[in-house]
Amino acid sequence: MNRTLHILLTAGAVATAAVMLVPGTSSGAGTPKGTSSMSPASQGVVKWRFQVSGQYVLHRPAVGPDGGVVVASSSGNVYSLTANGVLRWVVPAVGADGGPSIGPDGTVYVASMSTITAIAPNGSIRWTYTEPSAGQGVMAGPTVGPDGKIYVISDYGGLGAFALSPAGQLLWSNPGSPNFLEYGQLGAEVVFSSTRLFAAFDELGVSSSTMFGLSLAGSQQWARTLGGSDDMFMQQQRQPATGADGSLYLTAMGGANGWSLNRVDPNSGNVLWNYSPWPSNGMSAPSVGPNGSVFFSRSLSYLESVTSAGQSRWTFTDGSIIDHPAVSPDGSVVVAGDRPNFGEPGSIRGWKATTGALSWQVALPSENGGYQVAYTQPRFSASSATAYIGTAILGGGDQYSYLYAVDTGVTPRPSCGPTSFVRCGPRATPAR
Repeated sequence: MNRTLHILLTAGAVATAAVMLVPGTSSGAGTPKGTSSMSPASQGVVKWRFQVSGQYVLHRPAVGPDGGVVVASSSGNVYSLTANGVLRWVVPAVGADGGPSIGPDGTVYVASMSTITAIAPNGSIRWTYTEPSAGQGVMAGPTVGPDGKIYVISDYGGLGAFALSPAGQLLWSNPGSPNFLEYGQLGAEVVFSSTRLFAAFDELGVSSSTMFGLSLAGSQQWARTLGGSDDMFMQQQRQPATGADGSLYLTAMGGANGWSLNRVDPNSGNVLWNYSPWPSNGMSAPSVGPNGSVFFSRSLSYLESVTSAGQSRWTFTDGSIIDHPAVSPDGSVVVAGDRPNFGEPGSIRGWKATTGALSWQVALPSENGGYQVAYTQPRFSASSATAYIGTAILGGGDQYSYLYAVDTGVTPRPSCGPTSFVRCGPRATPAR
C-alpha cells in the first residue's frame, strides 16, 4: 500500500472522553480488589529535557549498555545523550521510520524508508543496508534480537522479514505468508522470546489482520488471524509484547466489549485467553512486568492491570486520556502520558504498579504556540529510576519537540559484588 503521512491529533480532531465508572473502581483512584485510594499526586521531578528537531518523537527512545539514551525525531535526526542529558552526537536524516535499537556493543540501529543505518558509539556511520527490492519501506524494527542480530520487517513488495548481522550482512529474508503488509505504517518494534520473533500487522488488502511467529533463523512457524483494524487514537500500529516468563500478548479489536487483551501461545499462535472488560473501545499496546502482570490503557481513560491469568488486579480512571503506559523493569511503577482532553496540554504521570494509586505528575508546558503532550511509550533506565519519553507539540509550529527524563521515584539499588561494600542477594518480586 502507499505510505501515508502520520496524521497528528490536533485541536480540530477532538473526541470526548467521558468519565465512566466500573463496578469496584473509583474515579481518580487505583482500585485493587475494591479498595479505593484517593491520595493526590505529588509534583514529579524532571531530571532534564532535550530539544530535538521536528514536531514529534514517534518511536520510543532506547537506553544503551552505558546508560546513555538515543532518540530519533520526526525529522529523522538521531541524537545520542548521556544519562545526564548531555549531547554526545547527532546524525541527521537517518532515523525517521524505525528504531532506535542499541546493540550490546553500543551500536545504534535506525531506519529511514528502506535503509538501515548502523551508528557507532562515537557517532560515525559503521554501515548502511538498503533493501534491494521495490518495497514500501520498514514497518517494524530494526530491533536487536537476543542473539545480537538485527531484525527488520519491511512492507509489501520488499524483502519482508529479514535479519542482518552486526556487520550489516543479509542473513535471511522471508516475505511472509500472507505477505507482511501494514496500511500507512508508522513503525513498531519486533519482539522476541529466546528462540522466536513476533510481529502483527493489519494485512489490509491481502488478508485479515494477522499475528506472526518466526524462528530466529527465518522460518515462519505460525500465522494467526487476530484482531481487526488499528486504533488511531491509542495505538496507531499494533505492538505485541513479551514477558520475562515467555508470555506473549497483543491488544486487538474483538471480544465481548469491542477490544481485548489477548494472551497468545508463542509456540502455536493460539489465543490462550482474552480479557475484554467494559468499556473497551480501543486499547494501548500492553506492557509486561517482571512478575507477569500486564498493564495497558483502554477506552482512552482507563488504566488497567491484570494478572498473567487474565484476572483484573486494579483499574484507574479519572476521565483524562491515558497515553502509552509502560511498567518499569523492577515492576514498581507504571508511567504514561496523560491529558485532560484532545487539544489541551498534557502531563507525564506515575502510578504504583501494585495498587494503581497515582503517585506523581509532571505538567508539560505549552510550547511554540501549541500544546505539548507525551507521544511515546516510556523507556526506563536499567535501575528503573528514570523514565524517558518523547513528546509532540501540536496546534503550533512544527520546528521542535522534546525528550524528557523524569524521576520515577524509584531508589536505585546499590551495586553489589566483590568490589562493593554491598553484598549481592535476591531482590523481592513485586506482589501480584
